[in-house]
Amino acid sequence: MRRRQREGLRAALEDHYDVYLAEDAKTATDLLEKEHFDVLLTDFRLPSEDGMKLIARAKSLSKPPICILMTAYGSEELAVEAMKRGADDYIPKARLQIDELDVRISRALKHQKLETENVSLRQQLDSKFRVENVIGESSAMAEVLDLVKQVAPARTTVLLEGESGTGKELIARSFTNSARAPGNLS
Repeated sequence: MRRRQREGLRAALEDHYDVYLAEDAKTATDLLEKEHFDVLLTDFRLPSEDGMKLIARAKSLSKPPICILMTAYGSEELAVEAMKRGADDYIPKARLQIDELDVRISRALKHQKLETENVSLRQQLDSKFRVENVIGESSAMAEVLDLVKQVAPARTTVLLEGESGTGKELIARSFTNSARAPGNLS
């Protein structure tokens, strides 16, 4: 991307975002390694390498940014290849509208925030409903908990029976913290 285009994007986006510019892949890589960025907006054609290599490097970071690839050489095949190689979005420069770019960035950031919150909430639930956290002092309950620990890793159907208030839901939730997927609980 030419300097004038970079400066134009900066001017258009800096009202909503902190914008850093890099003239080539090496400069961009150095910035990515020094600081955390929420979004990487890159051209496909960069001096000395293509933007997809830069995206691959960015996606290998511990906290990878949302990666949006722009190009004047757009094709459906390139868009598909970009997505396969880690791009979160693809924008042909011929159709580039600043309002659309702003909407795409905003939507991607909201999606990323929801994913992060989802992971955090799932971890909290997993921690809360571990089999070790189920409290039962009777020998019958100890026997049930031992059985749960044995059966939980297996991919098998489990029927929990018992009177209301005996802890069936707690036992069922403890299965979700095993190797079995939450949707496989029966």
